Amino acid sequence: MTELELIKVGKGDPLHYGFEEKILKIRQAFEQRVQREWDIIDGLRGKLKFPEALGSLELEYVKCGKSACNRCRHAPTHGPYWYIYQKEGGHLQKTYIGKKVDPKLIEGIKNRKANRSRRKSIRLILEEITRLERETEKKIQTVRQMQREVEAKFELIS
Repeated sequence: MTELELIKVGKGDPLHYGFEEKILKIRQAFEQRVQREWDIIDGLRGKLKFPEALGSLELEYVKCGKSACNRCRHAPTHGPYWYIYQKEGGHLQKTYIGKKVDPKLIEGIKNRKANRSRRKSIRLILEEITRLERETEKKIQTVRQMQREVEAKFELIS
């Protein structure tokens, strides 16, 4: 017998066709998936390294600017000197570091680069959670629509 036939003979109730159970299962599946995603995010956050330093280090040879310098006549030959390039207010800023670089600065720049891919992964996972949330809501709306249709058919028969 079909659902409508069961309703006609009084053996079916449209409110008990498992709509709420189906919605509950959809929500549980969503919550389990989101929990797995958050576990991944927590793992990635645990791998972030600090301190961080913004910018990139560059070794450069320079001209001293003195007109009598024999070394600078044909090419910039003083150095090499370390410079850090950083963006500030939309402009690239060049800052002189010197002949030697503080190891903490190098570590900070390496940490920043290593963290970049982890942050990107976290952002992508958060976008996936948002997508799953929308998808889950659509599934629930579909089930609710089915429930309304069955209830409407039930009212027509009654």
